[in-house]
Amino acid sequence: MENETSFLKRDFTFIIEDSSFVVSVFDPQDEFHNDGVQVLNYLKAIITYSTNSTKIDKNGIKIILPSLVLFETATTLLKKGIKVEEIEEKIWKLSHLTEISIIEIPSLFFTRICTSPEKIKPFKTSDLLICLTAIEYNGLILTFDKKMWQRVKEFYPYIYFCKKQEELKKFINELLCRGVSIPKNLLKI
Repeated sequence: MENETSFLKRDFTFIIEDSSFVVSVFDPQDEFHNDGVQVLNYLKAIITYSTNSTKIDKNGIKIILPSLVLFETATTLLKKGIKVEEIEEKIWKLSHLTEISIIEIPSLFFTRICTSPEKIKPFKTSDLLICLTAIEYNGLILTFDKKMWQRVKEFYPYIYFCKKQEELKKFINELLCRGVSIPKNLLKI
């Protein structure tokens, strides 16, 4: 019982996955599939380890998916020829995982966008909304979209291009800085 109580007292580090990340995991034919599955396995190991940790001073991880990401993921998978039923099943399972929160885009984002039109010019709308979600939650963004990564990192430093080993090391370091318990074998990435 003490472990459950200590878990409830924890702070969380929020991870925002963009649609390129989710698609890479869902589509075995995606060029980043193996990398996506590897990063997802890292996340699962970290979540399991930090959840089972008895150290109250350590933080947990919560994955956030803006509803826009699910829409983009479904659209991309449909365009790749994946059957509707398969997409529905994958998204249904994903949306019912306790480690994942699916959020709607808050209307307040619109007012934040209007205050700095010059800063948002280089962004695609979906990239901007994912970036604003990360800012709102002080989260870390995982992506396989190199163009998004290049645009966003100039504006928000906590975005990681999961194909690059150096980026995964930076991601792990940031988790450590935020107090997340990480299994020792993952520290050697």
